[in-house]
Amino acid sequence: MFKILEHSNTIEAAIKKAINNQMLKGGALDTKFARIQNEIHELLYAAFIRSETYFSLTGGHLRAEFGLTDYQVSKLPALVRKMTTIDIDIDPARKTKGIMNIQIGFSDRDLLDFSKDGAFVTEKGDVINWLWWLLSAGEDEISTIQGYDVFPRDGAGRSRMAVMIRTEGRSYSIDGYYAGTPYDNWITRTLRANIDKLKSGIKDIMNAP
Repeated sequence: MFKILEHSNTIEAAIKKAINNQMLKGGALDTKFARIQNEIHELLYAAFIRSETYFSLTGGHLRAEFGLTDYQVSKLPALVRKMTTIDIDIDPARKTKGIMNIQIGFSDRDLLDFSKDGAFVTEKGDVINWLWWLLSAGEDEISTIQGYDVFPRDGAGRSRMAVMIRTEGRSYSIDGYYAGTPYDNWITRTLRANIDKLKSGIKDIMNAP
């Protein structure tokens, strides 16, 4: 079964029980581990694009709030695939028992640059780091756009759904329903919600001939 540990923006899932040696005899473990990595990638991708957050980004509240254009929405599937990294660490001494550590965490800047992949510059020159805010800012005020508020307006703004207007005494923050922190966000929630599917998929692969 899995044990979830959280630290440094990383979720670790560890298979605690060794899988029967007899079952693995003659099996190509390296191939199985590669299949497991791919299985996790595909399962998480499917889970991300089925999530409420994804639907909100593509055509709901978050798209309006962030001012995402059709072009930016069209890039979301590729962005979702880049958001997480999956590493399988295998102790050679325990490899024949099928024991592994699986680490799932935020992609580093070699794969995902939040200032480019999840951000844009408005016509007024403001930088909207929407993905970083969504995953880490919680419900704190976004200091870079203080004094603004978002107002729904059909057919208006970058998203064609809302406009951001300077409003005295107002500040902007992410809606609490979607807001995330480094240890509790769209990525970690999706993983927790799909832990049973991950376990089942891994067991199926390890038990396969």
